[in-house]
Amino acid sequence: MPAWLNAILGRVSGKTSRLDTATRMAMDADFSDRQPSTPAGPSRGHQRDDKHLFKSPDPLADINLLEQLVSIINEAQERDAKRRTPTI
Repeated sequence: MPAWLNAILGRVSGKTSRLDTATRMAMDADFSDRQPSTPAGPSRGHQRDDKHLFKSPDPLADINLLEQLVSIINEAQERDAKRRTPTI
């Protein structure tokens, strides 16, 4: 029997007619209480909010965000440095 047929049937060479673990688990799985599938995509009652995907027309807003990020990083580094400094 070709090897591909053994793979399809879940047979493992060297074992006596026992299925491998993955095949047994697939056969034992219970799919009876599955919910009906819903179509992919946004729901009909919900409007998409794409406003966050567009850049702000104000270039200063980007600079302010960058400055805020830099200050947060600096504060975190200072806090970490204080924790690492041994007290005598």
